[in-house]
Amino acid sequence: MDNFDWKSLKLEDLKWAYENMPFKIEPYWHQLVCLAFAANKERFGCWADVGCGKTLIAYWTAIQWGCKRIAVICPSSAIGSWVRDIKHTDYTYQIISGETKERREKINQNQQVSIIQWEWLKTIYSKFAQPSGYEIYKKNLTLEEATEYYEKDHTKKVVLDKKTQLYKVMKIKPKCWAMDLTTFTQDFDCVIFDEIHRCSDSSTGQSKICLELSKRTQHTIGLSGTPVDKWV
Repeated sequence: MDNFDWKSLKLEDLKWAYENMPFKIEPYWHQLVCLAFAANKERFGCWADVGCGKTLIAYWTAIQWGCKRIAVICPSSAIGSWVRDIKHTDYTYQIISGETKERREKINQNQQVSIIQWEWLKTIYSKFAQPSGYEIYKKNLTLEEATEYYEKDHTKKVVLDKKTQLYKVMKIKPKCWAMDLTTFTQDFDCVIFDEIHRCSDSSTGQSKICLELSKRTQHTIGLSGTPVDKWV
Protein backbone atom coordinates (compact mmCIF):
# COMPACT_ATOMS: atom_id res chain seq x y z
CA MET A 1 0.00 0.00 0.00
CA ASP A 2 3.02 2.31 0.16
CA ASN A 3 2.58 3.35 -3.47
CA PHE A 4 -1.20 3.60 -3.36
CA ASP A 5 -2.67 6.89 -4.58
CA TRP A 6 -5.05 7.76 -1.74
CA LYS A 7 -6.42 10.72 -3.68
CA SER A 8 -7.79 8.27 -6.27
CA LEU A 9 -10.46 7.16 -3.77
CA LYS A 10 -13.92 8.40 -4.71
CA LEU A 11 -16.34 9.97 -2.26
CA GLU A 12 -18.90 7.16 -2.66
CA ASP A 13 -16.20 4.55 -1.94
CA LEU A 14 -15.11 6.40 1.18
CA LYS A 15 -18.67 6.85 2.41
CA TRP A 16 -19.21 3.11 1.98
CA ALA A 17 -16.02 2.32 3.91
CA TYR A 18 -17.00 4.65 6.75
CA GLU A 19 -20.76 4.06 6.82
CA ASN A 20 -20.54 2.82 10.43
CA MET A 21 -18.38 5.70 11.65
CA PRO A 22 -20.35 7.81 14.16
CA PHE A 23 -20.05 11.11 12.31
CA LYS A 24 -22.16 13.88 13.83
CA ILE A 25 -21.38 16.22 10.97
CA GLU A 26 -20.95 15.31 7.30
CA PRO A 27 -17.23 14.88 6.47
CA TYR A 28 -15.68 16.23 3.30
CA TRP A 29 -13.92 14.02 0.76
CA HIS A 30 -10.44 15.21 1.79
CA GLN A 31 -11.20 14.46 5.45
CA LEU A 32 -12.27 10.90 4.59
CA VAL A 33 -9.12 10.44 2.48
CA CYS A 34 -7.03 11.42 5.52
CA LEU A 35 -8.92 8.94 7.70
CA ALA A 36 -8.38 6.15 5.20
CA PHE A 37 -4.68 6.98 4.96
CA ALA A 38 -4.27 6.95 8.76
CA ALA A 39 -6.42 3.87 9.41
CA ASN A 40 -3.63 1.27 9.70
CA LYS A 41 -0.98 3.60 11.09
CA GLU A 42 0.00 4.59 14.61
CA ARG A 43 1.58 7.96 13.72
CA PHE A 44 0.01 10.33 11.25
CA GLY A 45 0.80 13.80 9.92
CA CYS A 46 -1.76 16.07 8.27
CA TRP A 47 -0.35 19.08 6.40
CA ALA A 48 -3.52 20.88 5.33
CA ASP A 49 -4.16 24.59 4.99
CA VAL A 50 -6.11 26.73 7.45
CA GLY A 51 -9.85 26.02 7.27
CA CYS A 52 -9.54 22.45 5.99
CA GLY A 53 -10.92 20.88 9.19
CA LYS A 54 -7.72 19.44 10.66
CA THR A 55 -9.17 19.35 14.18
CA LEU A 56 -12.04 17.10 13.07
CA ILE A 57 -9.64 14.93 11.09
CA ALA A 58 -7.58 14.48 14.25
CA TYR A 59 -10.58 13.69 16.46
CA TRP A 60 -12.03 11.23 13.94
CA THR A 61 -8.65 9.56 13.47
CA ALA A 62 -8.38 9.07 17.24
CA ILE A 63 -11.90 7.63 17.28
CA GLN A 64 -11.15 5.10 14.53
CA TRP A 65 -7.97 4.13 16.40
CA GLY A 66 -10.08 3.51 19.52
CA CYS A 67 -8.25 6.10 21.63
CA LYS A 68 -9.79 6.92 25.02
CA ARG A 69 -7.31 9.35 26.62
CA ILE A 70 -5.99 12.12 24.40
CA ALA A 71 -3.70 15.10 24.94
CA VAL A 72 -4.16 17.99 22.51
CA ILE A 73 -1.24 20.43 22.39
CA CYS A 74 -2.28 23.59 20.57
CA PRO A 75 -1.70 27.36 20.39
CA SER A 76 -3.94 29.56 22.52
CA SER A 77 -5.64 30.91 19.38
CA ALA A 78 -6.83 27.39 18.46
CA ILE A 79 -8.32 26.34 21.81
CA GLY A 80 -11.75 27.56 20.70
CA SER A 81 -11.60 25.39 17.58
CA TRP A 82 -10.75 22.27 19.58
CA VAL A 83 -13.61 22.96 22.00
CA ARG A 84 -16.04 23.71 19.15
CA ASP A 85 -15.23 20.55 17.17
CA ILE A 86 -15.19 18.17 20.13
CA LYS A 87 -18.95 18.69 20.29
CA HIS A 88 -19.12 16.55 17.13
CA THR A 89 -17.73 13.60 19.14
CA ASP A 90 -18.69 11.80 22.36
CA TYR A 91 -15.42 12.73 24.07
CA THR A 92 -15.41 14.58 27.39
CA TYR A 93 -12.80 17.32 27.67
CA GLN A 94 -11.13 19.85 29.91
CA ILE A 95 -8.98 22.87 29.13
CA ILE A 96 -5.84 22.58 31.26
CA SER A 97 -5.65 26.15 32.59
CA GLY A 98 -5.06 28.07 35.81
CA GLU A 99 -2.01 28.27 38.08
CA THR A 100 0.69 25.62 37.84
CA LYS A 101 -0.73 23.52 40.68
CA GLU A 102 -4.22 23.72 39.17
CA ARG A 103 -2.96 22.66 35.73
CA ARG A 104 -1.18 19.64 37.17
CA GLU A 105 -4.32 18.64 39.04
CA LYS A 106 -6.60 19.07 36.02
CA ILE A 107 -4.44 17.04 33.64
CA ASN A 108 -4.66 14.04 35.98
CA GLN A 109 -8.46 14.08 36.18
CA ASN A 110 -10.86 11.82 34.30
CA GLN A 111 -11.59 13.77 31.11
CA GLN A 112 -10.92 11.92 27.87
CA VAL A 113 -9.37 14.91 26.09
CA SER A 114 -6.99 17.34 27.79
CA ILE A 115 -6.49 20.55 25.79
CA ILE A 116 -3.13 22.10 26.62
CA GLN A 117 -1.69 25.37 25.35
CA TRP A 118 1.89 25.10 24.03
CA GLU A 119 3.17 27.66 26.53
CA TRP A 120 1.78 25.65 29.46
CA LEU A 121 3.79 22.49 28.75
CA LYS A 122 6.83 23.60 30.74
CA THR A 123 4.79 24.48 33.82
CA ILE A 124 3.18 21.02 33.79
CA TYR A 125 6.14 18.81 32.87
CA SER A 126 9.15 20.76 34.13
CA LYS A 127 10.50 22.45 37.22
CA PHE A 128 12.98 25.22 37.84
CA ALA A 129 16.47 23.81 38.34
CA GLN A 130 19.84 25.34 39.06
CA PRO A 131 22.35 24.15 36.45
CA SER A 132 25.90 23.58 37.62
CA GLY A 133 28.75 25.88 36.70
CA TYR A 134 29.31 29.41 35.47
CA GLU A 135 28.90 31.32 32.22
CA ILE A 136 30.69 34.39 30.88
CA TYR A 137 29.25 37.70 32.10
CA LYS A 138 31.97 40.09 30.77
CA LYS A 139 35.27 39.42 29.00
CA ASN A 140 38.41 41.16 27.72
CA LEU A 141 38.73 43.20 30.90
CA THR A 142 41.69 44.49 32.84
CA LEU A 143 42.15 43.12 36.34
CA GLU A 144 40.96 46.42 37.77
CA GLU A 145 37.80 46.42 35.63
CA ALA A 146 37.05 42.79 36.47
CA THR A 147 37.58 43.38 40.18
CA GLU A 148 34.97 46.15 40.14
CA TYR A 149 32.33 43.67 38.99
CA TYR A 150 33.39 41.21 41.67
CA GLU A 151 33.24 43.84 44.40
CA LYS A 152 29.62 44.62 43.43
CA ASP A 153 28.60 40.97 43.47
CA HIS A 154 30.67 38.33 45.25
CA THR A 155 28.73 35.50 43.60
CA LYS A 156 30.68 36.32 40.44
CA LYS A 157 34.29 35.29 39.96
CA VAL A 158 37.25 36.64 38.02
CA VAL A 159 39.20 34.34 35.69
CA LEU A 160 42.34 35.02 33.65
CA ASP A 161 42.00 34.19 29.95
CA LYS A 162 45.39 32.67 29.17
CA LYS A 163 45.01 33.27 25.43
CA THR A 164 44.45 37.02 25.65
CA GLN A 165 46.01 37.64 29.09
CA LEU A 166 42.88 39.62 29.88
CA TYR A 167 40.24 38.81 32.47
CA LYS A 168 36.73 37.40 32.35
CA VAL A 169 33.97 37.86 34.88
CA MET A 170 31.93 34.70 35.31
CA LYS A 171 28.42 34.51 36.75
CA ILE A 172 26.45 31.54 38.07
CA LYS A 173 24.18 30.07 35.41
CA PRO A 174 20.56 31.16 36.01
CA LYS A 175 17.81 28.77 36.92
CA CYS A 176 16.03 27.25 33.95
CA TRP A 177 13.24 24.82 33.19
CA ALA A 178 14.30 21.18 33.49
CA MET A 179 12.02 18.35 32.40
CA ASP A 180 10.64 16.40 35.35
CA LEU A 181 9.90 12.81 34.34
CA THR A 182 7.89 12.19 37.54
CA THR A 183 5.11 14.43 36.19
CA PHE A 184 4.39 12.20 33.17
CA THR A 185 1.79 10.18 35.07
CA GLN A 186 -1.14 10.28 32.63
CA ASP A 187 -2.25 7.21 30.68
CA PHE A 188 -2.63 8.98 27.33
CA ASP A 189 -3.03 6.64 24.37
CA CYS A 190 -2.87 9.48 21.82
CA VAL A 191 -1.21 12.87 21.66
CA ILE A 192 -2.12 15.47 19.03
CA PHE A 193 0.30 18.29 18.20
CA ASP A 194 -1.46 21.20 16.52
CA GLU A 195 1.14 23.36 14.72
CA ILE A 196 3.74 20.64 15.14
CA HIS A 197 6.31 22.86 13.40
CA ARG A 198 6.80 24.37 16.87
CA CYS A 199 8.89 21.27 17.57
CA SER A 200 11.31 21.99 14.74
CA ASP A 201 14.17 22.76 17.17
CA SER A 202 14.94 19.54 19.03
CA SER A 203 17.18 21.32 21.54
CA THR A 204 14.37 23.27 23.23
CA GLY A 205 12.72 22.14 26.44
CA GLN A 206 9.31 22.31 24.76
CA SER A 207 10.38 19.92 22.00
CA LYS A 208 11.91 17.51 24.52
CA ILE A 209 8.63 17.40 26.43
CA CYS A 210 6.73 16.70 23.21
CA LEU A 211 9.12 13.89 22.32
CA GLU A 212 8.65 12.37 25.77
CA LEU A 213 4.86 12.55 25.44
CA SER A 214 5.06 10.93 22.01
CA LYS A 215 7.30 8.13 23.28
CA ARG A 216 4.79 7.32 26.02
CA THR A 217 1.74 7.04 23.74
CA GLN A 218 0.84 4.45 21.12
CA HIS A 219 -0.63 7.00 18.73
CA THR A 220 0.62 10.42 17.65
CA ILE A 221 -0.92 12.97 15.28
CA GLY A 222 0.89 16.01 13.92
CA LEU A 223 -1.01 18.89 12.31
CA SER A 224 0.36 21.89 10.47
CA GLY A 225 -0.67 24.29 7.77
CA THR A 226 2.63 26.17 8.00
CA PRO A 227 5.47 25.20 5.64
CA VAL A 228 8.83 24.68 7.35
CA ASP A 229 11.92 24.48 5.16
CA LYS A 230 14.44 23.43 7.82
CA TRP A 231 14.18 20.80 10.54
CA VAL A 232 16.84 20.60 13.24
